[in-house]
Amino acid sequence: GYYTRPDYQGEDLSSYEDSRGKNVGVVLGYVTEIKLKEMGIKYDSSPTDIVALKKLNDRRINILLVTKESSEYLGRKLIFVSKLRFHMVTRADYYACFSRKWPDYAKLVMEFDSGLRQIRLDGTYGNIHRRYKAVDASS
Repeated sequence: GYYTRPDYQGEDLSSYEDSRGKNVGVVLGYVTEIKLKEMGIKYDSSPTDIVALKKLNDRRINILLVTKESSEYLGRKLIFVSKLRFHMVTRADYYACFSRKWPDYAKLVMEFDSGLRQIRLDGTYGNIHRRYKAVDASS
């Protein structure tokens, strides 16, 4: 989605296309950069989320297209981040991958699934998501 400063007065930001013609920032190598490049949309790239968030705050870019959870977590020590507005574009689930080439990968997968099931049942999973302001802590 997009981060904007609190005083943003522009049009609704609900799609990648909405960044066309705007001073939009992305983080180098993130899927948002790849998407805008595929669409032929000009953008300003930053090496990290922190640099991109600071550019937004310093008015060097007007909107920032990033993943909400990672930017909130990485920017948690920047006082201004909590004041930024977020405009959702798409929601995507995160996935964990285990290589079949890893020794005892099947055991690792079973342990991971068991641990995930346990923290969902005891409420730890939801607490983690609420702590880092994730969108949906129910699953």
